[in-house]
Amino acid sequence: MASADRPPSGGVALKLLYEAATLVLATVAVGGPLTLVVLGLRQATEWLPWWAITLLAPLWFAAFLVFLCAALFALRLVVPRLVPGHYAPGHGAWTAWGLHFILRRLWAQPLWSGVLMTSPVLRTLSLRALGARVAFDINTAMDTLFSDPSLLRIDRGAMVSGGCIVAGHFVENGMLLLGATHIAEGAQILSSCMIGPGVTVGPNAVLAPECRIGPGARIGAQAHVGYGCQVSGGVTIGEDVVVGHQVTLEPGVVLEAGAVVPSYARVPKNHVVPAGTRFKPTP
Repeated sequence: MASADRPPSGGVALKLLYEAATLVLATVAVGGPLTLVVLGLRQATEWLPWWAITLLAPLWFAAFLVFLCAALFALRLVVPRLVPGHYAPGHGAWTAWGLHFILRRLWAQPLWSGVLMTSPVLRTLSLRALGARVAFDINTAMDTLFSDPSLLRIDRGAMVSGGCIVAGHFVENGMLLLGATHIAEGAQILSSCMIGPGVTVGPNAVLAPECRIGPGARIGAQAHVGYGCQVSGGVTIGEDVVVGHQVTLEPGVVLEAGAVVPSYARVPKNHVVPAGTRFKPTP
C-alpha cells in the first residue's frame, strides 16, 4: 500500500507540478483563513485592550480552524472527484488523487491536526469538508490516519483506535486502485490496524490490534478478527465469524456465517469454510 504521507511519484516535471499545486492550494486553504484572522485582529485592536485580545487567543485559533475547514470544503468541490476503480499511469484519476492528497496533507499539519481530531465538532466538520461521510458520535484517536477522506464512510458509534491507517488507495505495479471504505455502526477497529481500499467492516464487528485488511475484503456483522491477522484482498468474512489470533487468510477465502478459524491457522487461497463449521488446518 502506498504510504499515506508520500506524494505521488513521477518525473521531474510531474514533481514540479505537484509542488506548484501544493503552493496554490496551501495559499488558499491556509493563507486565506490566516488573512481573515489577521484582519479580524486588526479590527479588534481598535476597540479592545491588548490583554483582552490575548485572552481571546483560543477564539482566534478556533476561528482560523473553522475558516480552514470552509476553505478545504470549497477547494474539494473544485478538484476532480475520486471515482473507485483501477487506473494506469497517466490516467486523470492520478491527478485527481494527487490534488486530494494535497488537501488531506494540509488538513493533517501537526500544528492543528491534533486539535481537529480531538474535538468531535471540528473532527466531523473537517472530515466532512474533505468529503468523508462520518457520523458525529464516532471515536477516533489523535494519531488515527484517514489517507483518503473523500472515499471514507464511518457510521455512528464506530471506533477507530490510535495508530490505525484507513486508506482509500493502493498502488501496485504502477496501477492505482481507489476504493470506498465503509466502517459500519458500532464496529471497533483496535490499535495499529491497517485497512485497505474498498473494505467493508460490518455492524459491531471487531478487529483486534495490528490486523492487516487487504483491498476489497468484506467483514460481516458481529464478526471477530483476532490479534495480528493477515486478511488478503477479496476475502469474505461472514456474520458472527470468529477468527483466532495471527491467522492468515489468503486471497479469495470465504468464511461463511458462524464459521470458526483457530489461532495461527493459514486458510489457503479460494478456500470456503462452510457456515457454522470449524476450519481444520492441514497437518
